[in-house]
Amino acid sequence: MIRKLFPYTKGYRHLIVLGVLCSAGESVLELLLPLAMSDIVNFGIEAGDRQYILATGLKMIGMAMLALACGVGAAALAAKAGMGFGASLRRAEYEKVQQFSFSNIEKFSTASLITRLTNDVASVQVTLMMGMRMFVRAPSMLITSLVMALTISTRLSRV
Repeated sequence: MIRKLFPYTKGYRHLIVLGVLCSAGESVLELLLPLAMSDIVNFGIEAGDRQYILATGLKMIGMAMLALACGVGAAALAAKAGMGFGASLRRAEYEKVQQFSFSNIEKFSTASLITRLTNDVASVQVTLMMGMRMFVRAPSMLITSLVMALTISTRLSRV
């Protein structure tokens, strides 16, 4: 199925790649925030170093803003790529329907053809948009979490 649909992503592949990178960046940044917070507690509060606390807090704000920008970017890129992909797919379907003979058009009712040109393509379109976000976010969070767990404590990460 993917092989049949892949050609219709032409012209939008760079948006898909950028959207995937934004989703991965967002998830990594979200997982780094608690680590920065633990540094504030472990080093800043324990030593009473207000400058360190303020500097790390500002870094956390910057990381949160960057994560927000990546999230918004991922959503916008996924929407643009999904809509373009859907338009390409609808165009191809329309061109195929134009090649049908009158007997084929009667065999497939007009209502059925319209449904396929709208609802079915919309479902595939939404699948692409959600896939760009969810199928990237979960694995990147898993990998980042495992790396962070091993970095923080190898002994506890075995559990």
